[in-house]
Amino acid sequence: MEQYSIDSYVVAWLAIVAIFLVARYLRRPTSKLKLPPGPKPWPIIGNLNLMGTLPHRSVRELSKQYGPIMHLKFGSKSVVVGSSVEMAKVFLKTMGANFACRPKTAAGKYTAYNYSDITWSPYGAYWRQARKLCAVELFGAKRLESYKYIRVEEIKSLIKEVYKSSGEEIVLKELLATLSLNVISRMRMKAVSKKFDPFLEHVLDEHDARRRLEAENFVPMDMVDLLLQVGDDSTLDVKLERHRVKGFTQLLFAES
Repeated sequence: MEQYSIDSYVVAWLAIVAIFLVARYLRRPTSKLKLPPGPKPWPIIGNLNLMGTLPHRSVRELSKQYGPIMHLKFGSKSVVVGSSVEMAKVFLKTMGANFACRPKTAAGKYTAYNYSDITWSPYGAYWRQARKLCAVELFGAKRLESYKYIRVEEIKSLIKEVYKSSGEEIVLKELLATLSLNVISRMRMKAVSKKFDPFLEHVLDEHDARRRLEAENFVPMDMVDLLLQVGDDSTLDVKLERHRVKGFTQLLFAES
């Protein structure tokens, strides 16, 4: 009786697998687009076995055999590789809009507030608006000039530190690295926290409180102030909502 139960279980399991494979086969499109040439992939790993410690060189060697455009399998993912100047122009210029988006992965969804920063956001109205915001508002010459007082204060602090170390050996490289980090950090935001999302909420709340307090006299003092101010602009093509401000702020700090 027990043997019968085991046999029934095995038969049922094989039947389920067979039904799944048949259904998958029937759902395949009748006409498939022709892929570029490439090496035959192994089950599960695809062509990962052909990638050495320097993948770009491995791809270059494969292109000598399969041509300037080829198809590889990295695990279960298909990858089309262009490895010549002509192919680069096709991918980046001629068909640039078709290849402008990053693949949607868990990294962009859960670490960038649902693809809200410029690194992970898909190509479209929001991405173009974010790019313009970075080029004109955040990193434009006028905006950088408005942060001159930060650079002056940090340089004065550095000079005081060097003066206090008179007669002692100092490592100038470390002091200059600290100066650079302090300037960039103050331009982005005023503090750091390990619990980043609650920290960002606190930072935004703090900046919002100052905006409400100063009302019409409010002047942006850092990039978070500026992002919140831009978020109030009703003429934007895509509204810069709070989670998108957090995505921008996180990216700015990470890039520093």
